[in-house]
Amino acid sequence: MANELPFLTARDAAAVPGLLLAGAASRFLPARAWPILSRSLALVLLRTVTGKSGTPQSLGDHIRRLVGDRALPVAPHRIRLAQATIHIESFFHMFAAGRDPSFGRSIRLEGREHLDRALAAGRGAVLHLATFQRVTQFSALPAHGYHACRITDETHGYFLTSAFGVRRLHPLQVRLEQGDQVERIVAKAGSLSHLRVAMRQLRQNRPVIFRILHRSLVPGLTNIMEVPFLDGSFAISATPLRVAVESRAPVIPMYPVRAEDGEPVVIFGAPLTDHGATGRREQVAAMARDQAVGLEKMVLRFPEQWADWNLVEERSVEE
Repeated sequence: MANELPFLTARDAAAVPGLLLAGAASRFLPARAWPILSRSLALVLLRTVTGKSGTPQSLGDHIRRLVGDRALPVAPHRIRLAQATIHIESFFHMFAAGRDPSFGRSIRLEGREHLDRALAAGRGAVLHLATFQRVTQFSALPAHGYHACRITDETHGYFLTSAFGVRRLHPLQVRLEQGDQVERIVAKAGSLSHLRVAMRQLRQNRPVIFRILHRSLVPGLTNIMEVPFLDGSFAISATPLRVAVESRAPVIPMYPVRAEDGEPVVIFGAPLTDHGATGRREQVAAMARDQAVGLEKMVLRFPEQWADWNLVEERSVEE
């Protein structure tokens, strides 16, 4: 793979001093200073990669069309910078969690009663993870006493666009992430073994984390369900919902965000409901729509923290 890539991309080159700075700053600066420093680095990164000062207007225009007349707490044209800031800050958290396993205790859990009730029923819980604040969510779970595991894949990572990134930066990311103490279930191309492992973990009454968007690595396996979202549509992974239906485990939405008070928090939503659907396909479809409704509320509350705006399809004029 690395032989087919350019030796170094602008993004990976810009990441090197950023990682060095994040490692040092996460050790010597208080956590409240991390967002400020991350924003400064994000400005430099955006200028380096895009060649522009500030944030690309195209994303802001896309968000305006999707949101319509709904209110947002932040201007759409500021969201790209906020996303880059959050992406960089996630590495501060990774360095901190790698040095101190108890770091996750500083992350609040809201709605944990939903997870506790699910585990009390003895069937585990599928945690449906939305992409807001990155990485911090994982170290919070073991630190608060939850023996969780998560689905990942062989091509997971931020630094896979250059040979240098694959050989040097990607192993560093993997090593840092192992500090969150959440067991990984690796999805391999062409195999369903990770789903069998996930169902086994649910039978052992463990929380299993799936991303709301997680592409299928199995050729021919359809696992994407389009649902209405704002003034457009969004593709939700049906695989975790199918696993939950098969295992009779509840699906609990999981939203890692930085709350209005500036503190990191993981919010657990109420379990998704199938609204009385009978067949398995209908149950999955109903839960996907339920997830979209809950996700939409969180996105409107924390629009600058959501990483998947670019994956929402705009509604065509004909519609």
